[in-house]
Amino acid sequence: MWFFISLIILVSSLFLTKKIFNTLRSPLGLFTIVWMGLFTLSNMKLVNYYDVSNTAGIIIVSVYYLFLFGTLLANKVKISNNNKYSLAKSELQRKNLMTGIFFSIILSNLSLVFWLIILAKKIGIGVLFSSDMYLNRIIMSDISTVFSYLMYIPSISGSLLLGIVIAKGEKFKLIYLTTFLPTIANALFTGQRSLTIINILLFMMPLFLIKVRTTKKYLSKQQNVMILFLMIALTAFFVLIGNKRGSYTDIMIESKFSNPIFIKTYMYLTGSFVAFSEQLKMWNQELMYGVNTFLPVFKILNFLGVTSYDVSTFNLIESGRLFTSIPMSFNVYTFLWDVISDWGYLGLIICPTLLGFISNLFWKKSNAYGYPTFYDILLSFSGLFLAMSIVYSVTSFTSVLYVFIYTSFIFLVFKNKIIFRKG
Repeated sequence: MWFFISLIILVSSLFLTKKIFNTLRSPLGLFTIVWMGLFTLSNMKLVNYYDVSNTAGIIIVSVYYLFLFGTLLANKVKISNNNKYSLAKSELQRKNLMTGIFFSIILSNLSLVFWLIILAKKIGIGVLFSSDMYLNRIIMSDISTVFSYLMYIPSISGSLLLGIVIAKGEKFKLIYLTTFLPTIANALFTGQRSLTIINILLFMMPLFLIKVRTTKKYLSKQQNVMILFLMIALTAFFVLIGNKRGSYTDIMIESKFSNPIFIKTYMYLTGSFVAFSEQLKMWNQELMYGVNTFLPVFKILNFLGVTSYDVSTFNLIESGRLFTSIPMSFNVYTFLWDVISDWGYLGLIICPTLLGFISNLFWKKSNAYGYPTFYDILLSFSGLFLAMSIVYSVTSFTSVLYVFIYTSFIFLVFKNKIIFRKG
Protein backbone atom coordinates (compact mmCIF):
# COMPACT_ATOMS: atom_id res chain seq x y z
CA MET A 1 0.00 0.00 0.00
CA TRP A 2 2.66 2.51 1.02
CA PHE A 3 4.59 1.92 -2.19
CA PHE A 4 1.74 3.16 -4.39
CA ILE A 5 0.94 6.05 -2.06
CA SER A 6 4.56 7.21 -1.90
CA LEU A 7 5.03 6.77 -5.66
CA ILE A 8 1.97 8.92 -6.43
CA ILE A 9 3.15 11.59 -3.99
CA LEU A 10 6.68 11.51 -5.42
CA VAL A 11 5.62 11.93 -9.05
CA SER A 12 2.98 14.59 -8.34
CA SER A 13 5.35 16.51 -6.04
CA LEU A 14 8.11 16.59 -8.64
CA PHE A 15 5.66 18.11 -11.13
CA LEU A 16 4.42 20.56 -8.49
CA THR A 17 7.96 21.62 -7.59
CA LYS A 18 8.82 22.17 -11.23
CA LYS A 19 5.64 24.21 -11.72
CA ILE A 20 6.21 26.43 -8.67
CA PHE A 21 9.94 27.12 -9.07
CA ASN A 22 10.52 26.21 -12.71
CA THR A 23 13.35 23.94 -11.49
CA LEU A 24 13.92 20.93 -9.27
CA ARG A 25 17.12 22.52 -7.94
CA SER A 26 15.52 23.99 -4.85
CA PRO A 27 15.19 22.83 -1.21
CA LEU A 28 11.74 21.45 -2.02
CA GLY A 29 13.10 19.56 -5.02
CA LEU A 30 15.98 18.21 -2.94
CA PHE A 31 13.71 17.07 -0.09
CA THR A 32 11.23 15.55 -2.54
CA ILE A 33 13.95 13.48 -4.22
CA VAL A 34 15.63 12.43 -0.98
CA TRP A 35 12.64 11.96 1.34
CA MET A 36 9.82 10.76 -0.91
CA GLY A 37 12.17 9.21 -3.49
CA LEU A 38 13.94 6.99 -0.97
CA PHE A 39 10.73 6.26 0.95
CA THR A 40 9.29 4.98 -2.33
CA LEU A 41 12.44 2.95 -2.95
CA SER A 42 12.21 1.55 0.58
CA ASN A 43 8.64 0.43 -0.02
CA MET A 44 9.73 -1.54 -3.06
CA LYS A 45 11.20 -3.92 -0.45
CA LEU A 46 14.08 -5.14 -2.58
CA VAL A 47 15.30 -6.76 0.61
CA ASN A 48 13.03 -8.43 3.13
CA TYR A 49 12.16 -5.47 5.33
CA TYR A 50 9.37 -5.47 7.87
CA ASP A 51 6.31 -3.53 6.75
CA VAL A 52 6.20 0.14 7.68
CA SER A 53 3.39 0.60 10.20
CA ASN A 54 0.43 2.76 9.25
CA THR A 55 1.28 5.22 12.03
CA ALA A 56 4.88 5.59 10.82
CA GLY A 57 3.76 5.85 7.18
CA ILE A 58 1.29 8.62 7.99
CA ILE A 59 3.98 10.51 9.91
CA ILE A 60 6.55 10.17 7.09
CA VAL A 61 4.11 11.41 4.46
CA SER A 62 2.67 14.15 6.69
CA VAL A 63 6.14 15.49 7.42
CA TYR A 64 6.71 15.93 3.70
CA TYR A 65 3.49 17.91 3.29
CA LEU A 66 4.32 20.06 6.32
CA PHE A 67 7.68 20.82 4.70
CA LEU A 68 5.81 21.72 1.51
CA PHE A 69 3.49 23.99 3.51
CA GLY A 70 6.47 25.78 5.07
CA THR A 71 8.03 26.18 1.63
CA LEU A 72 4.87 27.77 0.24
CA LEU A 73 4.73 30.17 3.20
CA ALA A 74 8.30 31.29 2.49
CA ASN A 75 7.42 31.67 -1.18
CA LYS A 76 5.00 34.43 -0.18
CA VAL A 77 7.83 36.49 1.30
CA LYS A 78 8.92 39.19 -1.13
CA ILE A 79 12.66 39.19 -1.87
CA SER A 80 13.87 41.95 -4.18
CA ASN A 81 16.56 40.99 -6.67
CA ASN A 82 19.98 42.55 -6.33
CA ASN A 83 20.17 45.03 -9.19
CA LYS A 84 23.70 46.13 -8.25
CA TYR A 85 25.29 42.89 -9.41
CA SER A 86 28.36 43.24 -11.55
CA LEU A 87 30.72 40.63 -12.90
CA ALA A 88 33.75 42.62 -11.70
CA LYS A 89 32.40 42.76 -8.13
CA SER A 90 31.66 39.05 -8.12
CA GLU A 91 35.14 38.18 -9.40
CA LEU A 92 36.81 40.39 -6.76
CA GLN A 93 34.88 38.78 -3.89
CA ARG A 94 35.49 35.28 -5.22
CA LYS A 95 39.21 36.08 -5.42
CA ASN A 96 39.17 37.20 -1.78
CA LEU A 97 37.45 33.99 -0.71
CA MET A 98 39.83 31.83 -2.75
CA THR A 99 42.65 33.03 -0.48
CA GLY A 100 40.77 31.67 2.51
CA ILE A 101 39.96 28.47 0.66
CA PHE A 102 43.60 27.80 -0.24
CA PHE A 103 44.58 28.55 3.36
CA SER A 104 42.07 25.90 4.52
CA ILE A 105 43.22 23.32 1.95
CA ILE A 106 46.89 23.78 2.87
CA LEU A 107 46.14 23.65 6.61
CA SER A 108 44.06 20.47 6.33
CA ASN A 109 46.56 18.63 4.12
CA LEU A 110 49.56 19.62 6.27
CA SER A 111 47.63 18.35 9.29
CA LEU A 112 47.01 15.10 7.41
CA VAL A 113 50.76 14.66 6.90
CA PHE A 114 51.51 15.25 10.60
CA TRP A 115 48.60 12.98 11.59
CA LEU A 116 49.99 10.12 9.50
CA ILE A 117 53.51 10.65 10.86
CA ILE A 118 52.28 10.57 14.46
CA LEU A 119 50.20 7.45 13.81
CA ALA A 120 53.04 5.67 12.02
CA LYS A 121 55.39 6.36 14.95
CA LYS A 122 52.77 5.37 17.50
CA ILE A 123 51.36 2.17 16.04
CA GLY A 124 53.68 1.33 13.12
CA ILE A 125 53.18 1.33 9.36
CA GLY A 126 51.95 -2.28 9.35
CA VAL A 127 49.06 -1.63 11.74
CA LEU A 128 48.24 1.70 10.09
CA PHE A 129 47.66 -0.01 6.74
CA SER A 130 45.90 -2.98 8.30
CA SER A 131 42.55 -3.94 6.88
CA ASP A 132 41.19 -4.12 10.44
CA MET A 133 39.55 -0.69 10.49
CA TYR A 134 37.93 -1.16 13.87
CA LEU A 135 41.30 -1.95 15.45
CA ASN A 136 42.74 1.19 13.86
CA ARG A 137 39.82 3.26 15.15
CA ILE A 138 40.29 2.04 18.72
CA ILE A 139 44.04 2.68 18.65
CA MET A 140 43.65 6.10 17.02
CA SER A 141 41.08 7.19 19.60
CA ASP A 142 43.84 7.18 22.23
CA ILE A 143 46.00 9.56 20.19
CA SER A 144 45.72 13.34 20.42
CA THR A 145 42.83 14.63 18.30
CA VAL A 146 44.32 18.09 17.61
CA PHE A 147 45.50 17.15 14.13
CA SER A 148 42.25 15.26 13.51
CA TYR A 149 40.28 18.47 13.98
CA LEU A 150 42.79 20.46 11.91
CA MET A 151 42.33 17.87 9.17
CA TYR A 152 38.60 17.63 8.79
CA ILE A 153 37.31 21.08 9.81
CA PRO A 154 39.30 23.14 7.23
CA SER A 155 38.87 20.34 4.68
CA ILE A 156 35.07 20.36 4.85
CA SER A 157 34.91 24.13 5.12
CA GLY A 158 37.15 24.50 2.08
CA SER A 159 34.87 22.19 0.10
CA LEU A 160 31.79 24.19 1.01
CA LEU A 161 33.34 27.55 0.13
CA LEU A 162 34.67 26.08 -3.13
CA GLY A 163 31.17 24.97 -4.03
CA ILE A 164 29.89 28.47 -3.35
CA VAL A 165 32.49 30.35 -5.41
CA ILE A 166 32.13 27.88 -8.29
CA ALA A 167 28.35 28.31 -8.18
CA LYS A 168 28.90 32.07 -8.28
CA GLY A 169 31.16 31.89 -11.34
CA GLU A 170 34.62 30.54 -10.42
CA LYS A 171 36.11 28.02 -12.85
CA PHE A 172 36.72 24.55 -11.42
CA LYS A 173 40.33 23.26 -11.34
CA LEU A 174 41.53 19.74 -10.55
CA ILE A 175 43.80 21.04 -7.77
CA TYR A 176 40.65 21.82 -5.78
CA LEU A 177 40.04 18.09 -5.31
CA THR A 178 42.85 18.05 -2.72
CA THR A 179 40.34 19.47 -0.25
CA PHE A 180 38.79 15.98 -0.02
CA LEU A 181 42.03 14.13 0.77
CA PRO A 182 42.06 14.49 4.59
CA THR A 183 38.57 13.10 5.18
CA ILE A 184 39.05 10.35 2.58
CA ALA A 185 42.32 9.30 4.28
CA ASN A 186 40.55 9.18 7.63
CA ALA A 187 37.81 7.00 6.14
CA LEU A 188 40.25 4.61 4.47
CA PHE A 189 42.17 4.05 7.71
CA THR A 190 39.26 3.94 10.17
CA GLY A 191 36.15 3.11 8.13
CA GLN A 192 34.37 6.25 9.35
CA ARG A 193 32.53 7.51 6.29
CA SER A 194 30.37 10.27 7.74
CA LEU A 195 32.92 13.10 7.47
CA THR A 196 33.70 12.34 3.81
CA ILE A 197 30.00 12.09 2.99
CA ILE A 198 29.39 15.45 4.68
CA ASN A 199 32.43 16.87 2.85
CA ILE A 200 31.16 15.86 -0.58
CA LEU A 201 27.56 16.86 0.15
CA LEU A 202 28.53 20.33 1.36
CA PHE A 203 30.49 20.82 -1.86
CA MET A 204 27.48 19.66 -3.88
CA MET A 205 24.81 21.74 -2.11
CA PRO A 206 25.77 25.15 -3.58
CA LEU A 207 26.20 23.59 -7.02
CA PHE A 208 22.74 22.08 -6.82
CA LEU A 209 20.86 24.92 -5.16
CA ILE A 210 22.48 28.17 -6.33
CA LYS A 211 21.74 29.60 -9.75
CA VAL A 212 24.77 30.74 -11.73
CA ARG A 213 24.81 34.46 -12.50
CA THR A 214 27.63 35.01 -14.95
CA THR A 215 28.24 35.69 -18.61
CA LYS A 216 30.21 32.45 -18.90
CA LYS A 217 27.65 29.97 -20.21
CA TYR A 218 29.84 26.91 -19.67
CA LEU A 219 29.44 27.12 -15.89
CA SER A 220 25.88 25.78 -15.80
CA LYS A 221 26.92 22.71 -17.79
CA GLN A 222 30.04 22.42 -15.62
CA GLN A 223 27.84 22.39 -12.52
CA ASN A 224 25.71 19.55 -13.85
CA VAL A 225 28.76 17.49 -14.80
CA MET A 226 30.32 18.00 -11.37
CA ILE A 227 27.10 17.05 -9.56
CA LEU A 228 26.84 13.84 -11.61
CA PHE A 229 30.53 13.06 -11.07
CA LEU A 230 30.29 13.63 -7.32
CA MET A 231 27.18 11.45 -7.03
CA ILE A 232 29.06 8.62 -8.75
CA ALA A 233 32.16 9.27 -6.61
CA LEU A 234 30.07 9.30 -3.43
CA THR A 235 28.45 5.99 -4.32
CA ALA A 236 31.81 4.43 -5.23
CA PHE A 237 33.36 5.67 -1.99
CA PHE A 238 30.41 4.38 0.02
CA VAL A 239 30.71 0.94 -1.57
CA LEU A 240 34.52 0.82 -1.20
CA ILE A 241 34.47 1.58 2.51
CA GLY A 242 31.47 -0.68 3.01
CA ASN A 243 33.38 -3.57 1.47
CA LYS A 244 36.33 -2.98 3.78
CA ARG A 245 34.21 -2.72 6.93
CA GLY A 246 32.83 -6.22 7.20
CA SER A 247 31.04 -9.25 5.91
CA TYR A 248 27.57 -9.57 4.43
CA THR A 249 26.58 -12.85 6.07
CA ASP A 250 23.63 -11.55 8.08
CA ILE A 251 22.41 -9.44 5.20
CA MET A 252 22.45 -12.32 2.75
CA ILE A 253 20.31 -14.46 5.05
CA GLU A 254 17.52 -11.87 4.99
CA SER A 255 17.80 -10.91 1.32
CA LYS A 256 16.23 -12.01 -1.94
CA PHE A 257 19.27 -10.95 -3.96
CA SER A 258 22.73 -12.34 -4.40
CA ASN A 259 24.69 -9.12 -4.94
CA PRO A 260 25.98 -8.02 -1.50
CA ILE A 261 27.16 -4.60 -2.66
CA PHE A 262 23.72 -3.76 -4.02
CA ILE A 263 22.01 -5.06 -0.89
CA LYS A 264 24.15 -3.12 1.56
CA THR A 265 23.90 0.13 -0.41
CA TYR A 266 20.14 -0.28 -0.70
CA MET A 267 19.87 -0.85 3.05
CA TYR A 268 21.88 2.23 3.94
CA LEU A 269 19.72 4.40 1.69
CA THR A 270 16.32 3.04 2.68
CA GLY A 271 16.48 1.06 5.94
CA SER A 272 16.05 4.09 8.22
CA PHE A 273 12.34 4.43 7.39
CA VAL A 274 11.67 0.87 8.56
CA ALA A 275 13.92 1.40 11.61
CA PHE A 276 11.89 4.51 12.53
CA SER A 277 8.71 2.49 12.23
CA GLU A 278 10.06 -0.22 14.55
CA GLN A 279 11.42 2.26 17.10
CA LEU A 280 8.12 4.12 17.14
CA LYS A 281 6.41 0.96 18.39
CA MET A 282 8.76 0.88 21.40
CA TRP A 283 8.79 4.63 22.14
CA ASN A 284 7.96 5.32 25.80
CA GLN A 285 7.01 8.95 24.98
CA GLU A 286 9.56 10.42 27.38
CA LEU A 287 10.86 13.71 25.94
CA MET A 288 14.45 15.00 26.04
CA TYR A 289 13.62 18.57 24.99
CA GLY A 290 16.36 19.20 22.43
CA VAL A 291 19.18 16.88 23.48
CA ASN A 292 18.93 14.76 20.32
CA THR A 293 18.35 17.64 17.91
CA PHE A 294 20.82 20.13 19.39
CA LEU A 295 23.39 17.92 21.11
CA PRO A 296 26.36 20.38 20.81
CA VAL A 297 24.38 23.03 22.71
CA PHE A 298 23.60 20.61 25.54
CA LYS A 299 27.23 19.50 25.73
CA ILE A 300 28.12 23.12 26.41
CA LEU A 301 25.29 23.46 28.95
CA ASN A 302 26.49 20.30 30.67
CA PHE A 303 30.03 21.67 30.81
CA LEU A 304 28.73 24.91 32.37
CA GLY A 305 26.70 22.95 34.91
CA VAL A 306 23.34 24.16 33.61
CA THR A 307 22.31 20.58 32.78
CA SER A 308 23.50 17.27 34.23
CA TYR A 309 23.05 14.64 31.53
CA ASP A 310 25.21 11.53 31.69
CA VAL A 311 28.09 11.70 29.19
CA SER A 312 27.16 8.22 27.93
CA THR A 313 23.88 9.69 26.66
CA PHE A 314 25.79 12.20 24.54
CA ASN A 315 28.20 9.53 23.28
CA LEU A 316 25.34 7.27 22.21
CA ILE A 317 23.66 10.06 20.24
CA GLU A 318 26.86 11.15 18.51
CA SER A 319 28.44 7.77 17.81
CA GLY A 320 25.34 5.79 16.87
CA ARG A 321 21.98 4.72 18.24
CA LEU A 322 21.01 1.41 19.73
CA PHE A 323 20.40 -1.26 17.09
CA THR A 324 16.91 -2.31 16.16
CA SER A 325 15.74 -5.15 13.92
CA ILE A 326 14.24 -4.44 10.48
CA PRO A 327 14.84 -7.58 10.62
CA MET A 328 18.55 -6.88 9.91
CA SER A 329 20.35 -4.94 12.64
CA PHE A 330 20.08 -1.20 11.96
CA ASN A 331 20.83 1.89 14.06
CA VAL A 332 19.73 5.01 12.14
CA TYR A 333 16.09 6.11 12.25
CA THR A 334 15.88 9.32 10.13
CA PHE A 335 15.77 12.82 11.63
CA LEU A 336 12.19 12.13 12.72
CA TRP A 337 13.41 10.08 15.65
CA ASP A 338 15.45 13.00 16.96
CA VAL A 339 12.46 15.31 16.61
CA ILE A 340 9.86 13.05 18.20
CA SER A 341 12.24 12.00 21.00
CA ASP A 342 12.82 15.65 21.88
CA TRP A 343 9.52 17.37 21.16
CA GLY A 344 6.89 14.67 20.72
CA TYR A 345 4.16 14.80 18.09
CA LEU A 346 3.99 18.61 18.32
CA GLY A 347 7.60 18.72 17.15
CA LEU A 348 6.67 16.65 14.11
CA ILE A 349 4.32 19.47 13.11
CA ILE A 350 6.49 22.49 13.91
CA CYS A 351 9.96 21.29 12.86
CA PRO A 352 9.24 20.22 9.24
CA THR A 353 7.16 23.37 8.67
CA LEU A 354 9.92 25.58 10.04
CA LEU A 355 12.54 23.66 8.06
CA GLY A 356 10.60 24.16 4.82
CA PHE A 357 10.18 27.86 5.56
CA ILE A 358 13.78 28.73 6.44
CA SER A 359 15.40 26.58 3.75
CA ASN A 360 13.29 28.16 1.01
CA LEU A 361 13.87 31.63 2.46
CA PHE A 362 17.64 31.06 2.42
CA TRP A 363 17.34 29.78 -1.16
CA LYS A 364 15.53 32.91 -2.29
CA LYS A 365 17.98 35.23 -0.51
CA SER A 366 21.02 33.35 -1.79
CA ASN A 367 19.85 33.48 -5.38
CA ALA A 368 19.08 37.20 -5.13
CA TYR A 369 22.81 37.96 -5.20
CA GLY A 370 25.38 37.25 -7.87
CA TYR A 371 28.29 37.31 -5.42
CA PRO A 372 29.01 35.13 -2.36
CA THR A 373 26.98 36.01 0.76
CA PHE A 374 26.42 34.41 4.14
CA TYR A 375 23.04 33.22 2.88
CA ASP A 376 24.95 30.79 0.65
CA ILE A 377 26.46 29.19 3.76
CA LEU A 378 23.10 29.01 5.54
CA LEU A 379 21.48 27.54 2.42
CA SER A 380 24.22 24.91 2.07
CA PHE A 381 23.87 23.73 5.67
CA SER A 382 20.09 23.63 5.23
CA GLY A 383 20.60 21.51 2.14
CA LEU A 384 22.94 19.23 4.10
CA PHE A 385 20.23 18.74 6.72
CA LEU A 386 17.74 17.79 3.99
CA ALA A 387 20.18 15.45 2.23
CA MET A 388 21.02 13.69 5.52
CA SER A 389 17.43 13.68 6.81
CA ILE A 390 17.08 9.99 6.01
CA VAL A 391 19.89 9.28 8.47
CA TYR A 392 19.80 11.78 11.36
CA SER A 393 19.71 15.45 12.27
CA VAL A 394 23.08 16.92 11.34
CA THR A 395 22.50 19.55 14.03
CA SER A 396 23.15 16.79 16.58
CA PHE A 397 26.78 16.42 15.50
CA THR A 398 29.44 18.60 17.12
CA SER A 399 31.70 18.26 14.07
CA VAL A 400 29.10 19.99 11.89
CA LEU A 401 28.89 22.89 14.36
CA TYR A 402 32.70 23.23 14.30
CA VAL A 403 32.66 23.34 10.50
CA PHE A 404 29.92 25.99 10.51
CA ILE A 405 31.84 28.19 12.99
CA TYR A 406 35.12 27.83 11.08
CA THR A 407 33.45 28.49 7.71
CA SER A 408 31.75 31.61 9.07
CA PHE A 409 35.08 32.86 10.44
CA ILE A 410 36.92 32.30 7.14
CA PHE A 411 34.10 33.98 5.26
CA LEU A 412 34.15 37.05 7.50
CA VAL A 413 37.92 37.41 7.51
CA PHE A 414 38.69 36.82 3.84
CA LYS A 415 35.63 38.22 2.15
CA ASN A 416 35.95 41.48 4.13
CA LYS A 417 32.54 42.64 3.01
CA ILE A 418 29.19 43.28 4.66
CA ILE A 419 27.38 39.94 4.61
CA PHE A 420 23.73 40.78 5.14
CA ARG A 421 22.65 43.50 2.77
CA LYS A 422 19.36 45.13 2.20
CA GLY A 423 17.31 43.43 -0.45
